[in-house]
Formats: sequence, structure tokens, C-alpha cells
Amino acid sequence: MVLEIDQEDELQEEEIENNRVELSRRCSAAEITCDVQEVLGERLTRVHLRAGRQTRAIALFSDARIKEFLSIPFEKYVFLQDYDAICCYEEGFIESALTAFGPISRRALARLLGQEDDLEQNDKTDLKVELYQSPEHGKAKIVLGPPSAELQVLVRTRFRNLPSLRIENLEISQHDRAVEILEKISNSLFFQIDLSREMYLGLSTHRQVRRPFRRGITQTPAELEFPLTEYNPEPIALYSYARNAIGMPLLQFLAYYQTIEFYFPIYSLAEARRRIKNILKNPAFRYDRDTDVAKIVSAIKGVGPGYGDERAQLRATLNECLDSDSIRSFITEYPERANILSAKVKGLTDHKITISNPASDLRNDVADRIYDIRCKIVHTKSGSYDAEVKLLLPFSQEAESLFHDIELIQYCAREVLISASAPLRL
Repeated sequence: MVLEIDQEDELQEEEIENNRVELSRRCSAAEITCDVQEVLGERLTRVHLRAGRQTRAIALFSDARIKEFLSIPFEKYVFLQDYDAICCYEEGFIESALTAFGPISRRALARLLGQEDDLEQNDKTDLKVELYQSPEHGKAKIVLGPPSAELQVLVRTRFRNLPSLRIENLEISQHDRAVEILEKISNSLFFQIDLSREMYLGLSTHRQVRRPFRRGITQTPAELEFPLTEYNPEPIALYSYARNAIGMPLLQFLAYYQTIEFYFPIYSLAEARRRIKNILKNPAFRYDRDTDVAKIVSAIKGVGPGYGDERAQLRATLNECLDSDSIRSFITEYPERANILSAKVKGLTDHKITISNPASDLRNDVADRIYDIRCKIVHTKSGSYDAEVKLLLPFSQEAESLFHDIELIQYCAREVLISASAPLRL
């Protein structure tokens, strides 16, 4: 009996080793990078498939995962950058995992695909719909149906009863062209579904959601006590909304900005008062001289209820509520944060925070960087009013690189809320 168990173990180990050798051989033949490393005492194999101009690493943590990976012709596929999607140039198809707002029941899916009657007759029916392009326009075919084995192996996302979107009969050989086709068809199809079914689907995006990294509490936290201060309900609601918008960087950034924006009229008024006082204190000021009156008008000229243009109002608010030394300490607390915020980020902002001079006041630099990013989020008009303002779009690499800027604006929103707080009165 013991001999039989030993023989089974030997056969299993031999199969495992054969699978590893086979994986290495196939990767080498297809010129695909495959590396092995030790992680927490376990062997981790990673295969790097092409994803546009980059590669995407597929982690094979177990021998069973390697065997599963070998069961598909992985050499034929490339990933579409930014999406949980694969493309096969040889067979001319694209397939993407989908996402939806909230769970979708099997019955809702049947309604989506127009197959409620089929579901009534057989609850185990594979729900699928095929749509064909009119012959005069082309030969493309759309399939909304169960994800293929290849997509499930390569993407490994939670499909949650959702179909995949598969586009077939394509003539493609370039990554960017494949992305263009996927986005163009999915945008039109999903909007059509929204209009006719009141259900909105989306392409599943491939991104590493960075959450605030808890580096450990180095000091004993203060004991909780009955609240002593209260905050305006509107900005604290916006702050709470931002804190819960993890994974939606543009929305999160904008909600923090609106938290600060709430106080623009208050703090820009204080700044305008100071400027007017300085003008009036000048012994040479004359109320009957137009140029002197124009100086006062210029000091209070603004957009909306605040004083000064929006950038000036943001500067005034941060200058009133933030301490220069504290903001410097926050930015330089971690090297990665300091490096990112003190540099231009292509496609995101050209404004950098100059931390190299230890004596400089960083508050205006912080305001200018925040305002520049805010403009790229909200100015989305076709044929933008300013050729210099390039749109910052959801799911883009630029949006995903906002992590440290979101940390920065969150810090600013906190400081503004604290500065504007009042003693709690019940």
C-alpha cells in the first residue's frame, strides 16, 4: 500500500515537472518571457503576454494553474491594454470581459438578451445572442454569451453571471486598431442596451486599484471622545463621497475639489478685503481717479460668488487653511510621493511642486497643480476652448496615475474642513 502511494507521488511529481518543462518550451518557441521566482517559500511562475507596447504578467501560483494554462493556445493571444480583453490576430476576433453596476440575475440577463422564453423552458440554457453587421457595411459579428475558456484562463476576473463581448470576422493585425474597434462597438452597443433595457454594461478594465497604503501606526492613536466640533453638512458629504469612491480616481479627485470649492466665497473674500485695504492705505490713492478705482475693481473681480478667478480663489483658500511647513512635511513624508508631486506627469499635469528649495512656500504650487488637473477632468467639450487643455478620461493610464495627487487633495480637503469647523452645538 505504501509503495503504491509512493508511486502515485512520483508520477504526480513527474507530471508537474513535465508541465513546467512544456510551459518553458512553448514560451521559448513563441518568444514569450517566462520567469520563475520564490514568493513566501512558494514557486511562482509568470508568463508575460504582449499588451500593446507593454506586457502583462500572468501569475501561475500552482501546478494546477500551469496545467490549466497549458490547456489553451496562449501563444495566439495578446491582451488589449487597459482592458480585461484578449485579441487573436490569426483568427480575427476580440473578446472582453464585461462589468455592470450591481449584480445581474440570470433572469435579468435573459431579458437583456431577449431570451426570457428560452429560460422559462430550460433553466440551464446557455444564454447567448449573435448580432450580424449588414452585408453592405461589412461582415463583423457580435456575440454576447458565456465567456470562452481562453478568456477565463487568461483574465481570471469574476464574471458574475455576465456574458463576454466577442467581436468576430475582423481583419486586424495592430493593437491600437483592435482597441479602437472594441471601444467603438461596445460604446454603441451598450448605449443601445441602456436605451432599450435600462441596463448599462461596460468593458471590464484592467487596472491595479491603489488603495491608501497603511504603513502602520507609529504612535498610540488618540482616544475617541465626544465630538467637540461640527462641519458644514455639504462639504463633509462631498468628502465622505470621495472617501468611498475607491477605484474611481476622477470622481474621487473632483469630490475632494468640490469639498474645498465650497469655501471659495469665504476665503477669497478675506483675500479681497486684504488687497482692498492695502490699496486704500496707500496715501497716493484717489477715489476720483479712474485708474485707482480700477485697482479696486480688479481686486474684487470674480467668477460666481467668490472674488477673483477660480485659480485665485483656490489659492486664497489653501493659503488661509494650510500651513506651509505642514504641507511640505506631508509631501516629503514618503520619497515616492515627493518624486511624483515634484515632477511633471505627461498627460496629467505640467505643474510641479518645487520642493528643492526648503524655504519656499509650496501652497501656490499645490493650488496650481490641483487646479490644472481639475480643468482636465471637467473641461470635456468637443473642440475644447483651450487647445492646451487635454481631456483626462476615465480608465486612461493618466487617470490611474492620479494616486499621489488624490492623496494630496485629500490632505488639503481635510485641512480646509478643520480650518472651517466650528464648536459643536446641539
